[in-house]
Amino acid sequence: MKFIMKCTNTKCNAVFTDEEKTPFTCPKCDSPLNVHIFHNKVGKIELDFFRGRTPSMWKFLPFLPLGHSENIVSIGEGSTPLLQANNINKDLNIKNILLKNETINPTGSYIDRQISLGISVAKELGFERAISLSTGNVGASVAAYSARAGIKSLCIVPSHYKSVKLQQIKLFGGNVIQVKSDSDKVLMGLVLKGCKALKAVNLATTSMYNAFTNHGAKTIIYEIFEQMHTELPDLIVVPVGGGALFCALLQACLELKELHFIGEIPRFLLVQPEGCHPFIDALERDLSPEQVHQNPWKDVKTEISALAHDVPLDYGWYHILKKQLPRPDTVQGITVSDAETRSAQRLLSKREGIFVEMASATVIAALRKASQHTGDISQYNSVCPVLTGSGIMDMDQEKEIAVPPAYPVDFDWEHVMRPFLE
Repeated sequence: MKFIMKCTNTKCNAVFTDEEKTPFTCPKCDSPLNVHIFHNKVGKIELDFFRGRTPSMWKFLPFLPLGHSENIVSIGEGSTPLLQANNINKDLNIKNILLKNETINPTGSYIDRQISLGISVAKELGFERAISLSTGNVGASVAAYSARAGIKSLCIVPSHYKSVKLQQIKLFGGNVIQVKSDSDKVLMGLVLKGCKALKAVNLATTSMYNAFTNHGAKTIIYEIFEQMHTELPDLIVVPVGGGALFCALLQACLELKELHFIGEIPRFLLVQPEGCHPFIDALERDLSPEQVHQNPWKDVKTEISALAHDVPLDYGWYHILKKQLPRPDTVQGITVSDAETRSAQRLLSKREGIFVEMASATVIAALRKASQHTGDISQYNSVCPVLTGSGIMDMDQEKEIAVPPAYPVDFDWEHVMRPFLE
């Protein structure tokens, strides 16, 4: 027995083993399940496990809820670089910025880690169809990994879904249904109906509907721990939509602490758009998951569609994890405007050569805002913003960039070279 699944409903508290091949929610009360891995059941893990190069995220199989390695479905996800900033650390007056660059994953985002695990579990459980909800990069990843596994896929997307991302799904052979609604509850309701009707696996990247998938994102922390020679940054900066990525990273930190590999949990700075920040609002007001789910964010006003979740479905997962946190200030939040984010996106591109989508650029905007207005960031010896997705997915928004003129063959070199010489 490698892991167990616990029902998160305190009135139920049912427990299931990995041998029982339990569905993704509790079969007794339909509540979300939480996965707990017994590391001592899969072999004693020593600190030397984290010394040496990571070939892919699947090096960390002992930490993941998959029973058999032959069921792994991979396209080369993980093993992304941790880059020391050369220039923006000076721009933002921060000692040491370490950029975890997730943009080089197969479909361009960290989501590939989640879907690689989710599809692998689906294969292990015998599913032949997959359905998911996507407001950002999930759709392309589901389509790509389903194609790799020989599984048919369908993605339900909202009305504001970007055309470039629709094209990406279709190029991978995925099916798409775009719905005239932007409500997470409505869209997920359709996913659940489809899964029941087609006997399909729900590849939702939220622990509320899939107890397995999000554990793939934990591998980001394991890689950082390895890349920093068995240390973690003082501060990790994470963009938040539904909250799944943040919760997965926090879960990994708690696991490293459980193994006595770290003494303290790093601090987290969560970032959301000013026009839609229900997770941070719930965090600051200490709301219960029930209060959050019953009161969706009204009047979403942001072009950062990947983070525009009116209900942060993984706030419940955080509510469970926070009981294990030693300090009340471990997790804090900050909001940034779309204009601040666009400026940060261009700053990162021009100063570090990394082009990220707007959802990712929020972390740079947050660091700039925090360093300018509070100065608290300067206390940290190492700060790690997680760059979650490639800017190629945002190219349809880059209409402001002027197309350079075409010069005649006998152009004036002095005129053309002036910008290089100034």
